[in-house]
Amino acid sequence: MREAFDIHGCQCVLTCEINDDAMLTYKENYRPHHEHSYFKDVFDLTVKNIPPYNILIAGFPCQPFSIAGLRKGLKDKRGEVFSAIIRILKETKPDAFLLENVKGIVNHDKGEKFIGSVAEEDENLD
Repeated sequence: MREAFDIHGCQCVLTCEINDDAMLTYKENYRPHHEHSYFKDVFDLTVKNIPPYNILIAGFPCQPFSIAGLRKGLKDKRGEVFSAIIRILKETKPDAFLLENVKGIVNHDKGEKFIGSVAEEDENLD
């Protein structure tokens, strides 16, 4: 997802990745020429340590929601990453956001968590 924004002149200001090897690879592939913050755990992000930004671009583990997984949703620790992203959106109120598409998230729990979070977020971002 980042590539498309880079091509159009956007600058990534924060990267969050819990897997050390993935973060190392990310740092090798993307060497910023501007101020950039790195965090290991999305649950450690607060308004105080998130630099100013306009667009939130985020991916999250698909296993808790995917039709290929056990579909435990928020009962799976990895599923709580989605809630952390929603919390960050509420606290920082960016101009726009783009979340990774996970097949099955819209209809997980009959869509109540996803639709409720997005609808609530839409009200808070007005």
